[in-house]
Amino acid sequence: MAVYVFEVYVDELEDVFRYIEVESNTTFEVLHKTIVDSFSIKGKKEAVFFESNRRWQKLREISLDGESTMENAIDGVETAIEVLPANGSSYLIYFNENLPKLNFLIQLNEVDVEDGATYPRVTKKQGVAKALDKFKDNIIEELNLYDNNLDDEFGYDDF
Repeated sequence: MAVYVFEVYVDELEDVFRYIEVESNTTFEVLHKTIVDSFSIKGKKEAVFFESNRRWQKLREISLDGESTMENAIDGVETAIEVLPANGSSYLIYFNENLPKLNFLIQLNEVDVEDGATYPRVTKKQGVAKALDKFKDNIIEELNLYDNNLDDEFGYDDF
């Protein structure tokens, strides 16, 4: 069985990336969960992959929820990543709605199987996941609407 390394880069933060190794029979859903864990992405919003070319143009959607509006979309829950090299593709774009202002650019490479290794695994981390915080689009957090230490202007702290 082949093992692939996905070089996952954050589009706006060139010094933040992860190398993730997975077996060829791993589904896109497992790759998604590994990316979320490796970058410490919080939240449970939807995410999606797109097959891409070297110019980072979106070509075909790889849906993780089974609901795609694109023709010829791939079901990422059921489909293994081995379809990428079979299609001649080695680039992906990953979009996670928990970080709607960012794209993750992913390049696929094949590596040798390491005896005794457990997959999926992160083999290289560069940059701190906290750097992603400035790209969150959570209005409630930005406005601090739920600060428990606030009293209203009339001195009432309970309703």
